[in-house]
Amino acid sequence: MSKTRDNKKKNDDFEIEETTTKQEVSNTAPQQQQVADIEDTHYDIDPMRKKCTYCNVEVVTYVEHEGHPLFMLFAMITIFIFGFLCLIILPIAYMVTKNAVHRCSRCLQKLGEKKMFGLPSNFTDEVQISLLLVNQFAYQFLIQIWQFRLGKCHVVISRGYAVGVLVIFTILSMYYVYMRPSYSTHLSPYEVPKESRPISYSWEEFLNDCGGAVIVENNVHARNIFNQKYESNIVTWQGFFAESKVAQGIVPFIGSSHHMNFLIKMSPSESPLYPDLVLSISSKQWNEKKQIINNLKKGDELKFKAQIVTLGNEFKLHHLHCEEFELTGGFKEINDIIIRESTLP
Repeated sequence: MSKTRDNKKKNDDFEIEETTTKQEVSNTAPQQQQVADIEDTHYDIDPMRKKCTYCNVEVVTYVEHEGHPLFMLFAMITIFIFGFLCLIILPIAYMVTKNAVHRCSRCLQKLGEKKMFGLPSNFTDEVQISLLLVNQFAYQFLIQIWQFRLGKCHVVISRGYAVGVLVIFTILSMYYVYMRPSYSTHLSPYEVPKESRPISYSWEEFLNDCGGAVIVENNVHARNIFNQKYESNIVTWQGFFAESKVAQGIVPFIGSSHHMNFLIKMSPSESPLYPDLVLSISSKQWNEKKQIINNLKKGDELKFKAQIVTLGNEFKLHHLHCEEFELTGGFKEINDIIIRESTLP
């Protein structure tokens, strides 16, 4: 009788343990399924084992690198800021900002992608996963190898070093663009423009201070003298008319402060082949002295009062903006000169 009671008690205990085990499994199953769903939404830059939702088969994805949708906006901003320097920055930036798109290796459907930039759709889950994998991702990101082929020469560099070089080059480029002495702006972008005032320096003194020979010998010294003595100031000089050119981008019937360019040969001249400076004429002056301008001949001497705008160099002519001019009656025979449109303002 006692044995029967013991066996019944054992059977009851076994049933209770089995029921408890089933309840624990049923309680933990949704948590495991939830973890699996969270993990399935995460994609890395390397191929991963995922279950395709299209063909319902677990496969190892293959990765295609595609350009970021906002790269064109970044490219336009870079071109606007850095100009021709963007030809060096953009190729490297394109390689760094590409998205990793995961596709099924059977049906070729897109399963997901790893975006280099952007906000996550599920911020809480994404942060939890990112905190767990940040060290692994950073390590993989930095050790990934890039290989460049230049003819028979191969350059191998890790992504971490490439990003570091890009950051350093970007900083140096910004310094070059904004802080260098410019031929059309002040030394510093924060410098307040100077007020114009009449000065009595002659053309010969101008050549001695910041002429072409001085620029070739010491460009920084010539630029500093120009900023201190001549920039934005008004001079009264005499020169010989060589030719006139209508300024580009002029809209008809709308007044402009830069309507026409007078190419002037000075005495002494800096070059036997090229004009020495450009004298810009406003629309108002052109309308008031249209008859005089149309009758100008090569070699006619002009006395002009003008504001010095920019200092010339090997690519640009000295630019002055005319306020007044008149014929002196003098004349000098001038040989044919070479006019390059790129040297005009």
